[in-house]
Amino acid sequence: DNKTDLTEQLTIITWNACTLTGKTDDLADTLTRQVIDIALIQETTKKSQNIKLQDIRKDRLNNQGGGTAILIKRSIKHHEINTTPQNQIETAAIQVKTKHGPINIISTYNPPQK
Repeated sequence: DNKTDLTEQLTIITWNACTLTGKTDDLADTLTRQVIDIALIQETTKKSQNIKLQDIRKDRLNNQGGGTAILIKRSIKHHEINTTPQNQIETAAIQVKTKHGPINIISTYNPPQK
């Protein structure tokens, strides 16, 4: 398989996007320039254009707003972790395989209470 174990370093960012619509080109450029391995994104708002990374998405199905995603380089060994919904908290999770053992990485969005 073409995926490799991680070495000693992993670069991760988190970003509350307030929607990915119209921002995917800038996001992809930033991820490339900053050499980001994994991006945790909150408030994706809906399924949007493809970004040239593998993604794990938890979009809201019946409401606007919210949603969370994890973007990860295709070369990084990982698998999605199924999460149980907790109240209104939205979560996407993965487990990344490293030489030192697995690491769980979670993107969470807790919407404001109305």
